[in-house]
Amino acid sequence: MRNGLNWIFFIVVLTILIVAGCNQNKSNGGATASKGKERPGAKVDGFIVTPSVLIDQITVSGSLLAYEQVDLMNEIAGRVVFINLPEGKFVEKGTLLVKLFDDDLQADLKKLQTQLDIQEKILERQTALLKVNGISQSDYDQTYLQVKTIKADIEVQNSMIRKTQI
Repeated sequence: MRNGLNWIFFIVVLTILIVAGCNQNKSNGGATASKGKERPGAKVDGFIVTPSVLIDQITVSGSLLAYEQVDLMNEIAGRVVFINLPEGKFVEKGTLLVKLFDDDLQADLKKLQTQLDIQEKILERQTALLKVNGISQSDYDQTYLQVKTIKADIEVQNSMIRKTQI
């Protein structure tokens, strides 16, 4: 098989050489016959190539948008004191991401809890006095109202503290 391929290659090369030789004789014969007339040279356009530095940077104006984004907004304004935003990671529901300053709200909450403790003690005493008719129903109702009002204020304060957490 290999020997047959060598023979085919040899025949192809030999044919090319023979054809080239015949064409060269014809062109020489033609040139000797018309020696008096020389053909003018063909015009060729050319460029002088000089090396230069290629910069592959493109400057465009625009803005980038993230593939996914979340806007974090809070109901109240305040100073951020804690940030827990892991970039590129998933966050489970209920994870604290941002904490706002709430020391003033915490102090108000403690104040209300102290007031509640005192009013509940007063209410207990007045309950005992009311049973033996030592106090009027109106005074008892007033103390009871104060206890309920302070409990409501504590709930409002807890709600404000929750709003400082994102």
